[in-house]
Amino acid sequence: MSPAPVRVALIGTRGFGAVHLRTLARLEEAGTARLVGVVDVAEPPAELAALHHRSLADLLAATPVEDRPQIVAIATPIDTHVPLATEALAAGLDVYLEKPPVPALADHRPLLEAARAAGRSVQVGFQARGGGG
Repeated sequence: MSPAPVRVALIGTRGFGAVHLRTLARLEEAGTARLVGVVDVAEPPAELAALHHRSLADLLAATPVEDRPQIVAIATPIDTHVPLATEALAAGLDVYLEKPPVPALADHRPLLEAARAAGRSVQVGFQARGGGG
């Protein structure tokens, strides 16, 4: 028996968020992930309307416990990373942040402390490019 797909929410559906949507679609097809919600201040693509929320708090409030995200991927402007990640960590979610993770070096410590306090993880995504080697 294979494990249940990990439940993922995406904050930010444009720009690099669109890349995450394509990746999540592949992971969903493979049965390893399930997109359970998107958060964006603007309307998302039509196919995501049923999953759309204006804030992470709205998404969490509207989602039954068994469908709540376990991970949130954040692909928003850099100055929103720390408040969004801190909110997600406080809600008990693991966080995937696009690079750069924070706007200033001084912001790393509060983010690390929030992750430690929540007992959750923060991963930073970096684009991988290269050949077969």
